[in-house]
Amino acid sequence: GGTLGFQRTFIEEDEFDDERLPTPQAPPPSWLDLNVETDLDVLLNNCFEDIQLTLTTWAMVIGPRHSTSSTSSHPLSSDSADESSRATTPVDGGFDIIPLLQSVTRMLDSVRNYTTNRHDLNDSALSNLRQASLVLLEAMRELENQYRDEGNDEEGYLYKSSDFDLLERERQAIHIYLQVVESQGFNPPHHIGSPPAVFTPEIQALMGKTSMLSLSEDEAEEKPRATNGVPVWLERGSFPNDLLGRYHALLVDKNPEGEIDILNPNDDENAFLECLADGRVLCNAYNGLVKQSKRPFGFITKINSDTRRTYRA
Repeated sequence: GGTLGFQRTFIEEDEFDDERLPTPQAPPPSWLDLNVETDLDVLLNNCFEDIQLTLTTWAMVIGPRHSTSSTSSHPLSSDSADESSRATTPVDGGFDIIPLLQSVTRMLDSVRNYTTNRHDLNDSALSNLRQASLVLLEAMRELENQYRDEGNDEEGYLYKSSDFDLLERERQAIHIYLQVVESQGFNPPHHIGSPPAVFTPEIQALMGKTSMLSLSEDEAEEKPRATNGVPVWLERGSFPNDLLGRYHALLVDKNPEGEIDILNPNDDENAFLECLADGRVLCNAYNGLVKQSKRPFGFITKINSDTRRTYRA
């Protein structure tokens, strides 16, 4: 029976349940246990290493255009001692294409591994990366087929010693691919709030070298060095231990049409500081940065161009 006519119900428990132990559960993985196969910082570093290796391999291939008459005057030639020795040594235009193909394949795999594990790239970026990869692979496939030795009876493929001029088409395909990778695959960076991910100074130097190798001497003198869309004052690794030099590059970049002559602080630091004393250069730089911000307000509308007069605040 029970109180007020309610009957208490007793639930019989199975004795077997008392002896059953709870199912053990694995603890959640700690954020400290980083997996080198999926850690984005490690994968990005692998990309930089393989890109640098690829550019180094392709920069070593110098075609027969570097004759005895042009070597000494080429903008990439080193000091005069090296020039004189090269002028008397004929340049052998033959080289193996296997290291070139292997370096590009490794670079493509590293970039694909990094971008696949990001999980935050939009469909447009992934499509552009895939298209750039296909274009580069097509260029490498044509390079391989052109110099494959079909007449050999041995097992596998053998390749003839290539006699390329300067591999202009293939180098151009690599540069276009790297530009897409930097803009679509590496940026925005996988760490929220981090500065833009740019190539290391070593990679940028190699890109400049390989692009110069594919130009004639006149084109090499006229074509400026590409900055990949990133201002030089914003590049990581630029202006080491030269803070005033970085400030000078920023002010020159934001100086509209060069209306003010901004002196280089490395030539005369006092003259550089005196150039900033009237505030015109700083105001122009401020307005230029405001225009590029996501909240373009707060312009300085009136900049005093007559530095001989002062006004009461």
